[in-house]
Amino acid sequence: MSPQEIVEAFIHIEAYAGAARTFEGYRVALQVFEETAKDV
Repeated sequence: MSPQEIVEAFIHIEAYAGAARTFEGYRVALQVFEETAKDV
């Protein structure tokens, strides 16, 4: 999955998990994106 697709998934997850949990997951995803970019 591309980073864009993952972010879009978080938008849909928010309706089920709530904004606070979704935002926390999004922050973790951003950290992974940053680490992955460093490896390339």
